[in-house]
Amino acid sequence: CTAGYCVANAKADGLMAKIEKHLILCDNEATALQLELLAKQMPSMLQRIEDAYVNTRHFVNFIQKNLPEAKINFVSEELARFGFTPSVFSLDLPTKGDSETEKESYKRALNNKLINMMIGEIPNESKYCVSYGQLKGCYWTIPATSTQGTTKEGDKDYIVRVALSGNMDLEKHKEVFMEFVASI
Repeated sequence: CTAGYCVANAKADGLMAKIEKHLILCDNEATALQLELLAKQMPSMLQRIEDAYVNTRHFVNFIQKNLPEAKINFVSEELARFGFTPSVFSLDLPTKGDSETEKESYKRALNNKLINMMIGEIPNESKYCVSYGQLKGCYWTIPATSTQGTTKEGDKDYIVRVALSGNMDLEKHKEVFMEFVASI
């Protein structure tokens, strides 16, 4: 659904009447200004998606090479060949400690250290936010502290989630990431 309009493939055709009812009830049709902005941005959307995926793939590969003990949740290259090319990945940083509590505490501190370094050293591009599909820059968050507000504490996952755009200084982000790796 974009701008209050919705299209569906043949499999979802039977849902369109219910979707239409929802759209009418919610009155979420775009304003004239929103439609104008959408019309300006739509032609470049596919290229922006591709560029964002390329940056994300390069950054993920860079992290895997330079911090191999980190766990990364990102689309496989095989799946990407079928057209699934997201620009978001999750990073589970390596931890240490004698107990589970120590390990969790260390990991949480490491998450914040990485995010703060990125935002502190690249403030014009790195932001602390949950956002996907941005036009420029890179967004960092810890979902357990933002989007999982209603999830009970024991089920929260304290990982770093990163969303990249195609319009950012990837080399600078790699440089700061290497400073982070050197500091741990």
